Amino acid sequence: MSRKGFTLVELLVVTGIIALLIAVLLPALGKARESARRTQCACNLHTLAIGVLLYAQDNHNALPGIGTDPEQPTDWIYFAPWDGAPYDNFKNGRIYPYIKDESIYRCPSDDWQDRLSVGGYYDYIRGPYKYSYIMNSLSDGIARYACCTISGQPRVNGVKKASEKILFLEGNETTMIDACWVPPPNIGSFTNDLGDHHDRGYGSVPGYGRANVAFLDTHVEFVGPAFVHDPKHYLPY
Repeated sequence: MSRKGFTLVELLVVTGIIALLIAVLLPALGKARESARRTQCACNLHTLAIGVLLYAQDNHNALPGIGTDPEQPTDWIYFAPWDGAPYDNFKNGRIYPYIKDESIYRCPSDDWQDRLSVGGYYDYIRGPYKYSYIMNSLSDGIARYACCTISGQPRVNGVKKASEKILFLEGNETTMIDACWVPPPNIGSFTNDLGDHHDRGYGSVPGYGRANVAFLDTHVEFVGPAFVHDPKHYLPY
């Protein structure tokens, strides 16, 4: 007589095999998902860089300004939340007419919905802060050191080796509450530095892995902190 059904041992073996397969496949699926998000993030940065160059084309080769307090009409995004300004109104930014899509300003791996404030001087900011990217001032003057208080407008033809100069980068979520990036040294309240949503190689602590950066010629690379802190990649000459 043929046997019907499975024995308990057989069921346990099958269950164990399934559990093992899940344990093996889940990390791979997670990496594949993050890889897709990284690609989307790179596309966002490429699009923002194109928006900047289109703005410059329409404004005598001048780049838009970094986000400042008080806000300036030339800033790439309108940024002055502590003055009661609608900092989350994307349409107030100078490059929005060339982008026309709010999702482009955010990395799909950035938990921006939970970013309400960063403490201290910024406690009164009401979130969420909806941007994931920060802009390099491409300046060697006071605009480079005075984070969020002065916004210069360098001209595209005044920046040497555009393919080596960082224009945008993913912001570090622990300090991501402004629109500009000022590499060290910096006399602002803090340095809004490189994030690493796609490359948490050192546990959950942000700021040690690599991230996407867009260059002035609009191409995008995946680089680490040492690369972005090299003056030849953020100074205009």
